[in-house]
Amino acid sequence: MSTAWKLCAAVFLIAVLYATLKSWLPAWAPLIAASCSMFVLVLLFSEGASLSIFQRLAALQDYAGAAFLSCVYRAVGILLLTDLARDFCKDAGLSAAAGCLDFAGRILVLIAIEPMLTQIYQEIQFLTG
Repeated sequence: MSTAWKLCAAVFLIAVLYATLKSWLPAWAPLIAASCSMFVLVLLFSEGASLSIFQRLAALQDYAGAAFLSCVYRAVGILLLTDLARDFCKDAGLSAAAGCLDFAGRILVLIAIEPMLTQIYQEIQFLTG
């Protein structure tokens, strides 16, 4: 069975377990969700999938350059952090703050990839003359 199918099955089982335990034991549900998430990460990194991801990122860096990859890393980091904060706000019942965080994350990503967009624009201008 491929890693993707194992991960899909694990996530489905985690969702069912979390939904079941949330109604019976609401205090334990976040702990079980966190431990199941760690299980998914261990499964992901034990299958060697991470090695192929890092090999692909190294090939991308050789092809596009370190500046492009740096912009991508920054954008991914911003997206992950704002998504996490947005989910915390939604869970706390602060939907207005969650919407603001979502918008702020999008703006920060645009700011983070601005050097990459500028370089792409200059390449297009050079090619079109």
